[in-house]
Order: sequence, then C-alpha cells, then structure tokens
Amino acid sequence: NRLSATRLRDGTLLVCIGFHLYRHEGRKLVECGETPFLSNFLFEDRDSSVWLATFNGAVHYSHQNFEWKGESYLSDAFVTGYCQDFEGTLWITTLNNGIYTLSSNITKQYSVDRNIFKEPLSLTAGSQGVFASFWNGMIAQITPAGIKLICSFPGSDFVSTIYFDVATDRLYVAKANPGYLYNGRFYPLGPNESLALKGRFLPVGENQLLNPTATGLYLIGQNRIQKKLPFPFRLNDIGFGPDSTILLATGDGLYRFDPESGAYSNFSSDFKGKRIQTFGFNKDALVVAVRGEGLWLKRSGYWYRLNTTNGLCSDFINRITFHHNMCWCISSNGISRFDLTELGAGKIKIENFDNTNSLPENEINDLMIRNDTVWVASKNMISFFPASLSPGITVPPRIVLIGVKVNNRSVTPAIPLSLDADENNLSVSFLGLSLSSNGNILYRYQLISDRDTFESYTTNRQVDFPALSDGKYLFRVYARNVHGVWSNTYAGFEFVVCPPVWKRWWMIGLLVIFFVTTVYLIMKYRLQKVRREQEWKSGLERQLLVLESKALRAQMNPHFIFNMMNSIQDFILKNDMKSAQKYLTKFARLVRMILDNSVQSEVLLDEELKANRLYVELEQQRFNQNFDFTFEIDQGLEDSGIRIPSMLIQPFLENAIKHGISHLEGQGRLRLSVKRINDDLMVEIEDNGVGRKAAAEWNALHQKDHQSMGSLLTEKRVEILNATLQSGIRLDVIDLSDANGRPSGTLVRMIFPYLAAQ
Repeated sequence: NRLSATRLRDGTLLVCIGFHLYRHEGRKLVECGETPFLSNFLFEDRDSSVWLATFNGAVHYSHQNFEWKGESYLSDAFVTGYCQDFEGTLWITTLNNGIYTLSSNITKQYSVDRNIFKEPLSLTAGSQGVFASFWNGMIAQITPAGIKLICSFPGSDFVSTIYFDVATDRLYVAKANPGYLYNGRFYPLGPNESLALKGRFLPVGENQLLNPTATGLYLIGQNRIQKKLPFPFRLNDIGFGPDSTILLATGDGLYRFDPESGAYSNFSSDFKGKRIQTFGFNKDALVVAVRGEGLWLKRSGYWYRLNTTNGLCSDFINRITFHHNMCWCISSNGISRFDLTELGAGKIKIENFDNTNSLPENEINDLMIRNDTVWVASKNMISFFPASLSPGITVPPRIVLIGVKVNNRSVTPAIPLSLDADENNLSVSFLGLSLSSNGNILYRYQLISDRDTFESYTTNRQVDFPALSDGKYLFRVYARNVHGVWSNTYAGFEFVVCPPVWKRWWMIGLLVIFFVTTVYLIMKYRLQKVRREQEWKSGLERQLLVLESKALRAQMNPHFIFNMMNSIQDFILKNDMKSAQKYLTKFARLVRMILDNSVQSEVLLDEELKANRLYVELEQQRFNQNFDFTFEIDQGLEDSGIRIPSMLIQPFLENAIKHGISHLEGQGRLRLSVKRINDDLMVEIEDNGVGRKAAAEWNALHQKDHQSMGSLLTEKRVEILNATLQSGIRLDVIDLSDANGRPSGTLVRMIFPYLAAQ
C-alpha cells in the first residue's frame, strides 16, 4: 500500500500506510487513527500540527495525548507537498490547481450564495445567533450550521440597518417601508407610504427607538412610528454621548438632542460646518469621525486628532464600535483598531486590518463585536475572527543582496571591495523577503563614509551612486514589510575607492605650496592695483568737485553782474542821471568786493555781509524804495573772524526782491538775520512777498523763457560743499502764510555748524 512518514520535532516517528495513521513506539506501530484519503506526504508545521497530502485535498491533524482529529481542505485538489516560510505561512502545492497559501492569522468567512445574498450591509446580535441584512432586501440568520434566509423583500427595497431588541425579541428593519420581524412574520411600523428609514436604531425610554434620516428624526413606539421631527440638515448617525446625552451626527456639525422637548443645540463649536459621519462614546472618551479629516478624540478635556498621517486606514470613517478599551473604526479601506487609554500618553499605536493581513477584502459596511468575536460585513462576504487577533505579522522580513555593479560591470563584493579612482559608479541590487507583503516592501539604505552618512528610503530594489569620491564606505540596507516591521539585520558590504594620483600626499603638498604662493602673489598684485585705482579715483573726484564748485561760482558772478547792469540801463533809459551815477558808484564798489571774494572758497563773515548789504541798497534804489530792509546780527559776530563759503546769501536776497517783493502792491519788507545758535551760525532771509507759488505762476505768464538760476546753483553748491568738505550746511526754504492760510512770504534758513565756536 502507499506509505509516507515523517519524524516530528518531539522525536516521534509518524507513519501513514494506506488509510491508517501510526506512530512508531519501540519496535512496533501503534495506530492513531484513520485517514479519509490515500496519503503521499506528511508534514509538521511550526504549531506542531500535522498535514497530510492526499489525492483529494489537504488534511489537517491536531493531536492531544495522541488523540488525532482530522479536518479536510481543498477537496478537489491533488495535493503533492507542503512547506512553511519563515513568516509562518503554509504553502500547499497541487497537481491540478496550482499553489495555495494559508496564513496563521487568517479570518474565517461564511460562504454565501451570491445569487441569493448580495452585499451584506448591516449586522446585529440576536438571542440565537447573528442577523445580517443585504442590499437586495434579504435578511439572514447566521448560526454554526450556516446562513439561513429568514425574510426577503423586493430587490429595490434594500435593508440598510437592522436592530435586535432583546427585551421584545423583535428584529427592527430600516428600509423604505420599515417594520419589525417577530416569530417569522413582518409587521410594518406605519402606513404604506415610503418612510425611508436608513440610520441605525437607538433605544430610548421604554419600548421607544430613534432613527435618523436625511430629512429628519423618527420616534418609533412599540408598534408604530409616533412622530417625525424635521431638521434643516442631514442626519447621519445617532447615539449616546457624555452624561447619557443623545448626540446627532449631522452634515453641519455635532448636535445635542432632547427627546422630550424635541429641542436640539450645538454640542461643540469646533464642528460647526463640518460633516460628521458618525461618533462613539466609551467611558470618558468621545470619538468623532469628520468626513475627510479622520477622527477627533476628546478625553479628560483635551482634543486629539488621528488621520492617515498617524496611521489610520482612511480619513473617511463610516462606523465606530468599542470593545473594552479598544476603538474599532471601519471604512472602505479596511478596519483600524487602537487603545483609548493611550490618549495623552504619547504616540497611539494603530493596528489596521485589511486584505494584506487578515481580511478577504477592504470595503467594510458594518462591524459588530459579540462574545469577544468580531463580525465583519464586507462587500461580498461575512467574516469573523477573535477580538484579540493581531492583524500584522511580527516576524521581521529578511533582506539579501542580489548583485553589485561597478561602472555597469558585475562584481563580487569582497571584504572589502577595492576600487580604482575611475571605478566610482556603483549600483547595488537587493531584495526584501516578506511573502505576506505581496511586494509592498519599503527599503532604508545607508552609505556610510569616513566623512558623512547618506540615508534615504525607497521602494525600488536598486540604488545608484554615481561619481563617488575616494574613501572608505559601508553600504547597508534594511527592509520593512507591509505590517511595519523592520528587518532585524541588514544586508551590506564594505568597499574602498582609491584616491587618484593627484591626491597622493606628496602631490597634495606640492599643490598646496603652489596654490598658496600663487594666491599670495595674486592677492598682493590685486591689492596694490586696487589701492592705486582708489587713490587715482579719489584724486579725480576731489578735482572734479573743486572744479564744479569753481564753475558754479563762475556761473553766479556773470548772472549777478547781468542783473546789476540791467538796473543801470533802466535808470539811463528813464533819463535819471543822478540816480544812475549814484547807483553806478555803489555798483563799482560791489563789483570790486565780488571780484575780491570770488577767487576765494571762503570769506570773512563781515566781508560777505557788507557785500550783501550793499547789494540790497542798490536794489532799494532800483525799486524806488518800495521795500524796507532790516539787518539783524548778534553782537560780536562781525568781528569774530568767522569764515563762510562766498556768495551763498546773495542769491536768496535776489530771489526775495525780484520774485517776492517786486510783485507786491504795497510796501515790501526784507529781513536779513545772523545769529548764534549754540555753536552754530544761523542766517535767515525773510520777505513778505507773494510766495513761491504765486511767483512761479507770474513768471510762467510773463517770462516764459526765463529761468532763475541763482537759488538752484546755490543749492547745488551746498550739496557739493557737504559732499567734499563734510560742511554739514543745512538749507531750508519755508513758505509763510497768514492766519487765513494765504501766502505771506518766504523764509530761507541756512545753518553753518560749528562756525560760531571758532
């Protein structure tokens, strides 16, 4: 007959002959049990279970005190062999159906006939098992014997939620025409019109239920719907909050509801305008699911946030359930579980259940926990597993090197690998081994040198390091599986990139000497050149400023003389020879003083004031004494020996007379004041003329081609003096006005710093 055998880890020799299983004791075989099919292979897994490969499937044997019990799988497969990888996954090969895998933490599913049951939507625990509702209007009862259809509705009348009331032994059904099942019969809760209940049922009071919908809140009595409370916003869920307060999850925030009065109020302003999908309250923790934002959690007066960045499976949570201190959240991307007691204690550990570890599919419609068993209604099936199940595989992945290429040439990494200076383009290939991760491996690699460490992450299985500099290197790579577990060892190798010839110590010494000498000579030459250029530029700037100052004075003297000659010509034309002779005599004295002062950059204050008083007297005579002149000077200043720049005062006196006083209808006034202000010398020229604005308008009408140059040239001279000699002369021109805001003259103030202290 057919024979197969294996020696177990405890030393027992197990033998299968035909349809009988034996253990070898001493020199004889002791029968342990019978096999349902002929065997061709025996295998012991890490849990000390025995697997039998047969012509008609896989047989799993668990034993206790050598009492063997078998369970068959894959009844249509010709099983040829077994093996188990380092993560604990069992691999089963068949002759006719390919290869199967079996994970140690797989959940169990109820196989449903999809021709009858389509997409389970809701689960509830009954007194005799679990009830499930389906999209196509079916309601089934789940028992250890299987799934049993107990009620069906038209396909368009899908059942959104169900709730079993233990006190009345009724199964309430939320659908277009809601009602309840009792003793196998369906009783509607109202008339035949569509009420469209969709939300979950909440028991309140005695034999009363609340059910939220998109248009309002229904209050359900023992046998009928008592009333409907309309709301201005969509109601998504209902439940109890802190202090047994009824809370409503709405499209416009989280609201507090009083069933007796029907009044509602905003529970928290933090959620105003946000779409609250669902919520849950457990002991002292409130968990709120905000659509698109993940979870908001409040405990001990503090708010916390959890989303996909923290490890949540999705930011769109549809239902929240509690079991002891654990919070379970479902979404279309799997299930997330975390411990509420970890809030405020640092980072919360979130475990995710999905199709990579424990669930058959990711799209979850409902979750219920009964007797420490988690029931899950997913897109196409109903699954269950222990609430204590760990979804991830804690076995770390393995990491191996696949190959190393230098300048696109495959090499064997010796210890250490020595490379020439031009062999500095490196490519490293590696592979993380974690079959449960289905290829979703994250790699962390390091390139450590004697200078620094480069570290990065990648999902590729190859990294390139082009143009490496010389030095010693250590390459390391780690792998992380889909469950977040990193490999506890690394794959890597050491290598050295030799320096080029020009980096040898003697060559470096020569280069350093040459470089230092060259830099020194270049810097010395540059400094000398810059110094010469700076001196040459400074000399030119000084000459330029001096020439510009002289040119300004040269421009001013002809301008002044031209004005005086015009005055003499005016007397002659009027045939006033006496006035012309008197004016000419004073003008000759003034010209002599101007010629004496114009060749000097600075003149005595006394000489400058004499010339300006003589100029004003000439102008008074020219204008027939139609303005009064007042001269004020502090005692001692005329004999102080103070020197000021020549021809700075006269242009402003000229402007005051010609453009201010000459346009007045009445008697004009002109004041020249020289005072000592602390250590500064202040010169003021004040007139009661028409002001600068009116004078400009008059010139625009009567002297279109005339442009007054005296004051402009003087202001330019002040700028140059301040730039070249740091004179610090301050010049201010102030427009005066009377009490009614009308122009009443102009005040020119010049301050020469530190001159009065000399």
